[in-house]
This record gives sequence, structure tokens and C-alpha cells, in this order.
Amino acid sequence: MTQEKQTNRQIQAQQTKDKVYQVAIHLFETKGFENITVDEICKVANVSTGTFYNVFKTKYEILDRIFELADIYFTEQVQEKLIGLGYQESILLFFDYYADYSLERGLTFTKQLYGVQNNLFAKDNRPMLLVLRNVIQMALDKNELKSDLSSDEMVQFLFVCVRGIVYDWCLRDGRFDLKNRIHEYVNRLIQTL
Repeated sequence: MTQEKQTNRQIQAQQTKDKVYQVAIHLFETKGFENITVDEICKVANVSTGTFYNVFKTKYEILDRIFELADIYFTEQVQEKLIGLGYQESILLFFDYYADYSLERGLTFTKQLYGVQNNLFAKDNRPMLLVLRNVIQMALDKNELKSDLSSDEMVQFLFVCVRGIVYDWCLRDGRFDLKNRIHEYVNRLIQTL
């Protein structure tokens, strides 16, 4: 009986966390991250401030959660789809999924994410980056890819370029096919590596 109550509490806590997260994301999309407050999130989610701080330490932890979910997606979903492919095909497919992920979140969300003053894009050793680094490192180890750059430097090079494309897509209000543009540029970049 005690175990059931504990499980119900855990389920309720997760539901509350999900609700607060979804409200925060909605406000983030409509008002911008810097323009929302914890009090506003609580009011719209119909939870107390104490409840908010029970599930998130700060509103910035919500931003961390956005990146954490992307990392989970790439490690649990994308990584397995790259197994057995050549490194060029793997890199292209990886960034196809990256484009799809941005497109699924939508232009408004992506604009807000790219407009937020955060350093999470530049955080080294994120699980998403490690998926790509492993593909490149394996190609280097097998001598399929030869470069004076390390796998970490190649990942950084590719991501800086692709984030630039996504940023340009945001600036141009989505007026070009993001997936095709990323695919085209990454294909060209692979040739330079």
C-alpha cells in the first residue's frame, strides 16, 4: 500500500513538472525567455511558487531541460540509426535529424532558442555532440577519414556551420528549406575535412 502511494506521488510530481515545463515553453515561444518570470509561469500553470521550485531550481533549469531532451533524442533515437553506415552518410543523416528536430520544434521556438543569451550551444561534451564525435573518431581510427583536425575540432567546425544555417533560417523567417540547406552545406563541408 505504501509503495502505491509513493508511486502515485511520483506520477503526480512528474505530471506537475511536465505541466510547468509545457507552460514555460509556451510562454518562451510567445514572449521570449528573458521576458517571462517564474511568477508568470506559476500563474499560467496554476501552481504555487513553491511547487515550481520543487520541480525546477530556476527558470534557467527549464532551458537546460530543452537541451537535455535534445541530447536524449540524439543518444536514444538517432545514434542507433547511424550504426553500420559509412562516416559521410552518418554525418549527413545526423544533421538531417538535427534539421528535422529544429523543424519539429518550429520557427518561433527555434528563433527564441537562438535568441536567448545562453551558453548551452557552446557546451562541450554534450551527449548529442558525442554521438557525432564517435562517428568521426571511428572514421579516423579506420583511416577512412584523414585530417589534421581532431574529432572534437571537426565536430565543433560542423556545428558552428550548421548553427549558422539555422540562425540564418531564423533571420529569414524560414524562407528556405532548412533540411535541404543543411544537407547541402554539410555535404560540402565533409569534402573539406
